[in-house]
Amino acid sequence: MVSEGKHAGRSQPLATRFRIALAVVVLTLLLGSQALGADLALTDMIHGATTLVTSQSKFGEAQATGFFCSRQGPPPDPRKQFQWVPIKGIWLIVNRHAIFRKVNGVEIEPEQITFNVRKEVNGRLEWSPVSFSKDEVFKRTLFHPDKRVDVAIISVFDTLEEHFGGSKISLTITSGLRPRPEHVTVEVGDEVLIIGYPKGFYDQANLFPVVKSGIISSKWGADFGGLPHFMIDAKLFPGSSGSLVISKPTNYKIVDGKPLFSKLKKYAFLGIFSGEPERYRSPIQFPEFALVPRDTWDLGIVWYGGLIEYIIDQGKRYQPGVATH
Repeated sequence: MVSEGKHAGRSQPLATRFRIALAVVVLTLLLGSQALGADLALTDMIHGATTLVTSQSKFGEAQATGFFCSRQGPPPDPRKQFQWVPIKGIWLIVNRHAIFRKVNGVEIEPEQITFNVRKEVNGRLEWSPVSFSKDEVFKRTLFHPDKRVDVAIISVFDTLEEHFGGSKISLTITSGLRPRPEHVTVEVGDEVLIIGYPKGFYDQANLFPVVKSGIISSKWGADFGGLPHFMIDAKLFPGSSGSLVISKPTNYKIVDGKPLFSKLKKYAFLGIFSGEPERYRSPIQFPEFALVPRDTWDLGIVWYGGLIEYIIDQGKRYQPGVATH
């Protein structure tokens, strides 16, 4: 964890470093596999992108994880590596089931969705909650045309502009969802990091989420079971849904038998965690009731990051009473 006033040889206070990190992460995420700017700590970059999300319905409140993601326009001068670039949109990425809680297999419309933005108050970081009513959620949210795909994106550009005053954002990571072999290779058995708020647990003093680890446990790039997701071997908990999943950062790679070293650790954005797979077996009948055995395997479902771009371009808005599948 980051301690105030000391991190990787830097002397900036935590809140100061966080302002720098959040300003870049929130508005340029779509992580990709490129190196981070030399002035930004990797931990601050990763943690600054995530947020605690709560959904309220007539059945009560449920907690989940979300993260901010943007789409950038083309750079003004392609020859320059670092420059200001236009931001075309910013979205809060969540699971569909974080918006529509299921009760007895039926999706329940939310009454309100709340996410949080970190703000500095008297030298300390505090949550600044932002709430959307049901109508506002449906106006801002796009879903995958196939409602089995558990990913939703909520437009929040105008809201974040209000919090940050519309200040310009420095380009330190280039957009690009899929891992690029020249930066980071990904395959089954590789380690991953899952960044979120399991059971609502996190560092409340610094508003930092929890990072857990796992490995890719299905064929990378393949649609597991015919859906655009893959499996990870990781023991996670409720509240982790919507967590950001990245490859384990590394500054060492072997290319053509030659070891290569990078001063800055590199990683790739892999996808969005959405819970564990489960299988129900035939009911066991008793005179007055029946038991339905449930199988789980300590695995996690991760939807491929490329779905975000697809939903931005081809996503559907929710219409009450109209199926999306």
